[in-house]
Amino acid sequence: MGNKYFRHAIFLGICLQVIQQLTGINVVMYYAPKIFKLTGFTTNLKIQPALNGLLNKDTLQ
Repeated sequence: MGNKYFRHAIFLGICLQVIQQLTGINVVMYYAPKIFKLTGFTTNLKIQPALNGLLNKDTLQ
């Protein structure tokens, strides 16, 4: 805990988690099937949110 880089990394990780919660992406991911259906995508409603989640995971790493 005494290492300044360790404290900085922990603080940055906590800040990123808070910002992620405040942006509301969880709401978008929860309602993704309904959003896709309203936009006209009617096939594979179960696969589209999974693909969306996979793409979001790859962009965050």
